[in-house]
Amino acid sequence: MGAAKDKLTFEKNVSDGWCVLVPAGTWHNITNIGGDANAGLCDLRARPPHAGKVQATAAVAEAGQR
Repeated sequence: MGAAKDKLTFEKNVSDGWCVLVPAGTWHNITNIGGDANAGLCDLRARPPHAGKVQATAAVAEAGQR
């Protein structure tokens, strides 16, 4: 991980049971070097918050998105 594609300054070996969290906007390149072992991937993303807007319910917020 790092601030730029050509400046990946953080490197860490991980093993079974680990979780890697990559902050939004961070460049990353995660490589499975475990041979035949499978690595699981879960990609979670959220919409950016609405600047200055707070809706009372999710239904109201979704209606405003369209």
